[in-house]
Amino acid sequence: MPLPSRQKELYEKVRQDLREKFSPGMTLPTEPAYACMLGCGRTTLRKVLARLEEENLIRRTHRGTFVLDLRSPISRSEKNMGKSEEERPLFMLIPCTQYTEKVD
Repeated sequence: MPLPSRQKELYEKVRQDLREKFSPGMTLPTEPAYACMLGCGRTTLRKVLARLEEENLIRRTHRGTFVLDLRSPISRSEKNMGKSEEERPLFMLIPCTQYTEKVD
């Protein structure tokens, strides 16, 4: 579906920002801050971000909006299901015997 003219201008501007200002994995500014920087409303920005998410250029989560690698966008199933188990980091808690001792 084509975007209205103002949204199309913003879409092009945000795409340019993704190429020039942000690297893959970086977080975009918050919606209110980014809308202020672009001189538009949040509703308009959300429509543009939704389009970019459909094109797998960004990933929106409750933690923020992340830039994806423009050369190899993720598949729809990976976007919806999260990363595969092999790609997830493994965290281990290792007990430390000196943890309870007070250090001056």
